[in-house]
Parts: sequence; structure tokens; C-alpha cells
Amino acid sequence: MREEQRSKTIRDALLALVAVTVCCILTGYFFDCYYDLNDDVLIKDILSGTYTGVPNAMNIQMLYPAGLLISMAYRLVPSLPWYGIFLCACHFLCAFLIAKRTLSFLSGILKKCLLLVIEIALLEGLLLYELVFVQYTVTCALLTATGIFLFYTTDDRLETGAFIRKNIISMCLVILAFYIRTEMMLLLCPLVGAAGFAKWMLGARKMGSRAFQIQNVVKYLSTVIVVMIGMGIGMIANEIAYRSGEWKEFQAFFDYRTELYDFQQTPPAYEENAAFYQSIGLSSAEEYLLTNYNFALDEKIDAQMLSDIIDYNRVYLGKYYFRYDFYEGLKQYLYRLTHTDDAPWIYLVWMLYGLVFLTGLMRKAPSVLWKLTLLFGMRSISWMFLIMRGRIVDRVTVSLYLTEVLILTAMLLTETYQMFEEYRNKAAALAQQGETRPPYIPQYRKYWPYTMLLLLVTLCVIPIIRNVRTVEEKQEYREDVNHEWNLLRQYFMDNPDNYYLLDVYSTVQYSEKMFVDVDNSYRNYDICGGWAAGSPIYMEKLSKRGIGNIESDLMNMNNVYFVTRIDRDMDWFVAYYKSKGYEVRLDTEAAFYVNGDIRFMIYRVRLYQLLG
Repeated sequence: MREEQRSKTIRDALLALVAVTVCCILTGYFFDCYYDLNDDVLIKDILSGTYTGVPNAMNIQMLYPAGLLISMAYRLVPSLPWYGIFLCACHFLCAFLIAKRTLSFLSGILKKCLLLVIEIALLEGLLLYELVFVQYTVTCALLTATGIFLFYTTDDRLETGAFIRKNIISMCLVILAFYIRTEMMLLLCPLVGAAGFAKWMLGARKMGSRAFQIQNVVKYLSTVIVVMIGMGIGMIANEIAYRSGEWKEFQAFFDYRTELYDFQQTPPAYEENAAFYQSIGLSSAEEYLLTNYNFALDEKIDAQMLSDIIDYNRVYLGKYYFRYDFYEGLKQYLYRLTHTDDAPWIYLVWMLYGLVFLTGLMRKAPSVLWKLTLLFGMRSISWMFLIMRGRIVDRVTVSLYLTEVLILTAMLLTETYQMFEEYRNKAAALAQQGETRPPYIPQYRKYWPYTMLLLLVTLCVIPIIRNVRTVEEKQEYREDVNHEWNLLRQYFMDNPDNYYLLDVYSTVQYSEKMFVDVDNSYRNYDICGGWAAGSPIYMEKLSKRGIGNIESDLMNMNNVYFVTRIDRDMDWFVAYYKSKGYEVRLDTEAAFYVNGDIRFMIYRVRLYQLLG
């Protein structure tokens, strides 16, 4: 029996491996993979050594152990795109593990192959954009969702030791997700907790009311403890790595910057709040650096100043930690539940809730009602927090939906399996009594799994077509806009003795391919703001070029230039220096042409005269 089970497991693994590999090959053949956001590009640059010249694990966004792992790979083989490989490997692994586990619920090679085709269609229909335009936030969610999916679908009849061993991979996935994107993992915790508790109660179904019997408690709490220990190790390692005073100061600055730009979204207008800005020593020209994100130009803008602005802005806006009050947040939440803004995800979620509920009714299991109620309540907590904080972005909402969908899918698989297991048990009991005829199965129950699969595939037909079209259009757009960016970067690299500082909003539309034209060599440019600005790594990059103060060295050093798109007004730049007592002029070092049109201006900043 054990040998037969082992053979079945190997067969399922090979089938899943082939299916997921074919899916990845086809996706890679038709589309190039991109880092969707500059966030991932900068993480990659720091880890690979592109940023400072040496691979560095301290990439600010991830916990130190994850950064250490990837940066060590860059040190060993610098030419490979290890960060891209890491993210895509996580996606591949999750798809493989989910496919392998779902196959274990079926018997018969044809049924398994059909299920794999359907799963691949669902994967491409829902996540094609995220698989092509990769974001580490979604990677974190996929790892978390896969971990809880595997945990929920583990055979609850296993003894404690076997159960823990069976869930080693699921625990590692959740821990890794925490290391990659801690904030996203924490946002998913209510959903994970609901699924974990439902599984705990599911594991006690043969114990009647004794759900908290010692062996059951040990079985499930031990997995929670292991995960928490893993997370704790990562937090401790991160605290040790970032223990210096410079990093502590920057982390405070980073948190305030995040609060200002991501949640408050804008500093208070200067004209209406001039008295406040004057009280903290910030002129109109200096405040404008916060508006156009080039705040690294002025060292005066530090953690304390951002803290003062945030505190004042909360009073000015009448909002404190949350942007919206509970009732306004509830209105927005109900709107998202009943409208098409999040299609097709919201349709899929509602369908899965209905399918799980109907399956529970078929097997006369009223417990399904409280499980779904608990999950919906916990998802509501995460959504309400997100809405009230005012941070609704696609990469986060997709992550929430993805996790909920996989939890519901795990519930649906488990409920369906148990429904047919009850018939198998009845058949075995009848056989022991000498009854040759199997128990009667109503036709609607017999074909219920096929009905569910048909509904799910039908729901995803339109998203598959739409996703392919969207990705194709986005690929064409990226190819077009990245062409000028690649030419500009090549210009920088052709002048290695110079250093170029870029206007932040002149660069936000560009990204990079993950596996094409990979170049991990040091780059002699940086943006004049962004989430790494002011960090020890940022200062290290400047100091290697002999730059100590951007504001003064732009005027005083002959090989430091400021770069901006032609359509960006530079009056703010001249006004800023005037507020500091300098009359400067911007001499054009080069006008950068693309296809016959000027796209970028490269300026040398000249001190014309001192004022006052």
C-alpha cells in the first residue's frame, strides 16, 4: 500500500511538473517578463551590485535573510539575473505545489490531465498580467496563499509528527513570504488565521466537541509556533543587520516618507499653510521638493521634518491614522463587493463562496456556514483596514483576492472530497455486511465536481482573452517607452567619469526586462529622491563618486549633471537655489534625441552669483 501511494505521488508530481513547465515555456515564448515597478528594479539593483558596485543584502524592503540569500547568489555568479530568477521560481514552485496537491484528490490519468488543463487556464486567466509584469508584493501573497492552501488540504487524520512533517513546505512558504514583504504578509494574516482555525476544527471532526483535546491542540498550534519562530528569527536578524545609528535614522525617515506619500499622499499646500512651513524652516521652493519627489536635493529634509509635516497634515486634513472613518470605509467596502471594479476577481470570490456553501449543504455539514462566515469576517477586516488607510492599489487588492480564492478553493476541495469519502465509507460498510450493491449517489451529487469546474472555466474565458490583450498592449507600450530609457542609460555608461542625477518624475514610466539584456555592472546615475534616498546605501553610492552634498556638488563639480525630460519645467530648480542664496544657470551639456525628437535635457549647473 505504501509503495502504491509513493508511486501515485511521483506520478502526480511529474504530471504537475510537466504542466507547469509547459505553461511557463509558453508564457515566456509569447511574452517578456518585466519588473512591473521601479521598486523591484531598485531592489534588484541593490542586491546585484548595480547600485553601489557591490552586491548588498540590505535592500531596505525585504528582511535581511531574504536579501542575504539573493545577494550571495549575485556574488557567486554576478552575470545572472538572480532576483528575477528568485521571483519567477517562487511563482513556478507555487503553481507546481498547488497542481500536485489538487491531483492527489483524483484518480485516473484522464481526470488528472483534464484538471491540469483547467488549472492552467485559470492561472493564465487570472494571473497572466502578474506573471509577466512581476511585483514582489504579489509574490509574497502567492507564497502565503499557497502555504495556507497546502496546510488546509493536508490529511487531518495524520498523527502530530506526520502532520507537521507534511506541512514543512507550507510553513517555509509562509515564512519566506514574511521575509519578502512583511507588510503584505501581515495584511493577509486575518485570512490566514480564519483558514487555520477552520482547519483546526476540521481536524477535530471525529472527536465531537473535544476540539481542544491535547493531541489536537499540539498538532495545530505546533505549526503556528514553528511559523512564528521562523518569523521571529527573520526579525531578529533584520534588527541586528540594521542596528547602526545611520540605519535607525533612515528607517525612521523611511517610515515617515511612506506615511506622507503612500497614505497622506501629499504634503499640505504651501500657500494655505505658510505659517507652519516657516515655523519648521521650510521655504516654498524647499517644500516643492516634497511635491515633485526630489527631496534628496536638500539635506534639511530629514526624519524630524517629515514627522512634523505628517503631524500637521493630520490636523490639517482632520484625519489621523486612517484617512476615512468607519462609515465612509464601510460604504466603499460595500461598493467594491457589489460592483465590477474588481472583476473578474469579485465574481470568482462570490462563486466560490456559493459553491462551498452548496457543497456543505449536500453533505449536510452545517459547519461550513460558520467557516465561510469567519473567513468573510476576516477578509472584511483586511479590506476595511486597507480602505480606511486609503491605500487601494492593484498589486495589493489582487494579493487579497488571490489569497481568498485559494483558501476557498482549499475548502471546496476538502468539502467535495469528504462528500465522496462518506459514500466510500458507506460502500465499505455494506461490503463488510455482504451487500454487493454500492450505496446510491444522486446524479446531481455525482456530477457536482464537473459542474463546478465548468462554472469556473466559463467564468475565466473572458478574463483569459482580456488578459492576453492587456498584456500584449502593455508589452508594446513598455517596448516603446523603454527604448528611449535604454538609450539614455547607454549614454550614461558611455561617459563613466560623469555622474548623473535624474528628476524623479522623469523616470517613473520606465522599467526593465528581467531576463533580456541583463547587465549587473555598476551604474553612474541615480534619481534625486525615491525610497532609498538618504539611506546609508544611497550615501555610499554618492561618496564613491566624491559627492558629499548634492545641492553644492551639482554647482561645484564639473562631472555631476542633472537630467530631466524635455517636458519637465525647471523653474522650480532655479527657484530652489535662489532660496538658498545662489543664482544659478542651467547650461545644456547635451540634448538627448530619440527618433529625431528631443526627449531629455542634460544640464550642468553653473553658479552665476551669490545673492544677498
